[in-house]
Amino acid sequence: MAEAIENYKPGSVRRVKLKNFLTYHDVEFFPGSRLNIVVGANGTGKSSILCALCLGLGGNPNLLGRADDLKIFVAHNQVRAEIEVELVPEENETHVIRRSIDVEATGTGSTFFLNGTKVTQKHVRKLVKDTYKIQIDNLCTFLPQDKVGNFSGFTPKELLVETEKAISPHLYDNHLSLIEMQGKLKTDETDVVSIADKLKQLEEENEQLEREKKSMEEREKLILDIGKLKQKKAWLKFDESRIIAAQKKTDKENAKRNLKEAHAHLRPLREKSEAVKNQVSMVKNRAKELASEVKDQDRSFEKCMSKYDKFQDEIESCGQEVNSIDSLQRRAQKEVEKQSRKVDELNKQFEQYPAQDELNDARNKTQQELRAIKGRLDRAKKEMNAVNAKADELHSRSQTLERKLKKMQDDKAQRKARIFRTQPNLKNTFNFIDSNREMFRRPVHGPIVCTIDPKNVNAATFVEQHVPNTTLKSYVVECDEDYNLLYREVNEKRNMPINIIKVPQGRLESIKRMYSDEKMNMFKSDHGVLGYLDELIKCPDAVLQALINFSNLHSVLVGNEKTQESLDRHGLLDILSEKEDGSGKPQASCIFSMSRGKSYKYTSQVSRFSGKIFLRVDDVLPAKMLAPGIPQQQKDVLIEELDQIQSQKLELEPVAQAARETY
Repeated sequence: MAEAIENYKPGSVRRVKLKNFLTYHDVEFFPGSRLNIVVGANGTGKSSILCALCLGLGGNPNLLGRADDLKIFVAHNQVRAEIEVELVPEENETHVIRRSIDVEATGTGSTFFLNGTKVTQKHVRKLVKDTYKIQIDNLCTFLPQDKVGNFSGFTPKELLVETEKAISPHLYDNHLSLIEMQGKLKTDETDVVSIADKLKQLEEENEQLEREKKSMEEREKLILDIGKLKQKKAWLKFDESRIIAAQKKTDKENAKRNLKEAHAHLRPLREKSEAVKNQVSMVKNRAKELASEVKDQDRSFEKCMSKYDKFQDEIESCGQEVNSIDSLQRRAQKEVEKQSRKVDELNKQFEQYPAQDELNDARNKTQQELRAIKGRLDRAKKEMNAVNAKADELHSRSQTLERKLKKMQDDKAQRKARIFRTQPNLKNTFNFIDSNREMFRRPVHGPIVCTIDPKNVNAATFVEQHVPNTTLKSYVVECDEDYNLLYREVNEKRNMPINIIKVPQGRLESIKRMYSDEKMNMFKSDHGVLGYLDELIKCPDAVLQALINFSNLHSVLVGNEKTQESLDRHGLLDILSEKEDGSGKPQASCIFSMSRGKSYKYTSQVSRFSGKIFLRVDDVLPAKMLAPGIPQQQKDVLIEELDQIQSQKLELEPVAQAARETY
């Protein structure tokens, strides 16, 4: 039960309730009024509580450093999770913040409620920050496990600023004011020195101006004399100009008459120009209408092509049925010819018999035998036709299923199509690169997720868990020129986001393993280790080198259920952390294991300060982007149906053989 509210300071967390959040299905706990310590083994949910507090108080997933998608925090096989946080109030009103996360909802799938009333995330963040002074985005007040590396990288100045923000916003504002005043003081000192230099410069300029003043006075006297001479000259020019002006006036009148006549000649041309403009406008409008009709025809054409593809399989099936009918018709024609030959032979034999009575008796006997034989032949023929029809039907069905199975087994194409349906920017970028490969000097690979071919489902799951999404969505180039060209064409000109990794010449360097061959063989024989993660995928050398450079794929181990047992009981993590150089210093490690149908990722890091090993255990979720293009269950259904058809063919073979012998 919670303590009395008087014992808490305003802004303290008094109650937390979680439902279907990560490993917690339905739990409610009450933090104490003082220091609270959460103790538990690795993977039991300690960090999950901090995640719940951050998200419940309006934080975004990127503050935690675990994932960008909020829906990943919903428990496995659940569609909705809830976080409820009760804060100790400043005054009388208690604030209960509830955040609901819906996997099936569009967008972020998140809804906030304050005391039962639906509010926005911005409203919750403002309440938490302004009213309760809780800074969930400040690493000095809220330090998630995955952000420790960022915090340790702060400079002393950055650490001071974040500490001031955590203690008091006023302290941080005063600090900024001091920095501004210090900068202004330095500017003022510089201005004083500059003004003194300016004064000295102005005094020197003043002396120079005094000397120039005397020269200007003498110059003005000369200018007065020149002015008088110019006035005299002006009167002379005026007389000349008056004569010229009279002539210009006459020329102007003539020009006006000529301009008026030119306007009269231009009027018909202007009318024709207006008519042509109107025709051009009508043509443009007609062109727009035709363009619209072309688009409609294109859409109609696409629908017809879709129907064509649908009917193509039916046409192939009908063609096989026609071939089967032709085969039956040919066999029937041969039977008619055979019977005709028999009749001819019987007629010849009939002519050799001289006695009519004997012939009649022989004929009657032969007719009876023929009727019996004909009955057997008819029955055999019907059985054979039925068997042939059934065999043709099974053959046609088998070919159809084989074509479908072949399409399904093109796993990489199916996976690429599924990824591009959910990632339109990735699709547009790929289409541009694929259509303009001649622009690049060397091959361009990517996106990486579409070039990887996992050997099995577990390999796909482990790679997607270990490699960041930004790396999986990246493109790999092999030279600086292609890097600059791709970034300029896609990001700058087309305003599409793109991640680019450069692997010089696309060359795969010699892989340096963490463990010796001897130690690796021991891992495989004693602890069930299957190998390194890079050995479980196929991809171009340039892509593999990019994954090694950015995700250390060559250092990650993959195990099975025996590996999990060694991790729990035989100290495998200690063995993985031992360096083989004899220095006795620990080393970081990463390994995947399996237990009871679930997979886990064990990651150990060595502290730069204390040298101690910190372990993190993550549940491994099923792959999404690297999942098989078509579920294996659908392929198994087709394979099973093909096996059944083959069995039916084998069952028909003895029946067909017996019918052929009788026939």
